[in-house]
Amino acid sequence: REAAFDFDENKLREFLPLHQVLDSLFSLTAKLFNVTIVRREAHRRKSLGFFFVVKDNIAQKQLGSFYLDPHGEEESTMTVVARSYGRLPVEYISLRFAPPTVDAPCLLMLKNVESLFHEFGHVLATMFTNRFEFSEAERDNIEVVSHFMECWMYHKKTFDAFAAHYITAETLSAGTFDRIIRSSRLGAARQFLWRVARASLDVALHAR
Repeated sequence: REAAFDFDENKLREFLPLHQVLDSLFSLTAKLFNVTIVRREAHRRKSLGFFFVVKDNIAQKQLGSFYLDPHGEEESTMTVVARSYGRLPVEYISLRFAPPTVDAPCLLMLKNVESLFHEFGHVLATMFTNRFEFSEAERDNIEVVSHFMECWMYHKKTFDAFAAHYITAETLSAGTFDRIIRSSRLGAARQFLWRVARASLDVALHAR
């Protein structure tokens, strides 16, 4: 992909520090859903990583919270505390990002940014609905919010908000961004057919 579209993804990592990507993701979420995401000190389960609270700006109430472990053993999102009997949900995002070094913060690959947006979509789905692990409700929509959030990763204004060199604050050129966009479409037809096949199976199972 790098050879075909003429960019060095290892060099690109210097423009994708985790803290900038998170700030941009949370700012986007605030604009889309009118919520505020606030980092808190994790008094419990500190080993799970950073701890955030999600607040509804209209209702002026807390919707839930989540842990984010950027350097976990796998990439997944799971429920720590389910929404039930008045309890607010607590989610846990585990990601497999390279840890920071003495000389640099945690720097991401494009696939890492996509994973972060995707897994965060699962958290939002839990915050905004009554869906939770082992819910009796239909779970056909389990990936909808995740793929919705993924699409925003390549939104120009969103991308520009986080893609800046972690030392110099230099931004990417328009040409580089265009090549990244074109590279993201590599294999899109195969992905589309895979989703059509899964959707067809889903419809067939529901028809029985």
